[in-house]
Amino acid sequence: MINFSPRKGDLTLYLGSLEKNSALLESLGKVKTSKGCLSVKRLEDLNLPALKRLIKASVDEKRKSGA
Repeated sequence: MINFSPRKGDLTLYLGSLEKNSALLESLGKVKTSKGCLSVKRLEDLNLPALKRLIKASVDEKRKSGA
């Protein structure tokens, strides 16, 4: 349900729609986002409890939609 890609310049998580979780995105820290991707240079740049909540919210949303 969640995909991860360690790229050369950053780490990318494919979470699906991030629009519904804008409050969590703001509390994450230094990240770049696109429609369903979250990219970060280093894990130390992230608020890990907020990332955990964002991942859980994304999985819950996908389960509700039947994906």
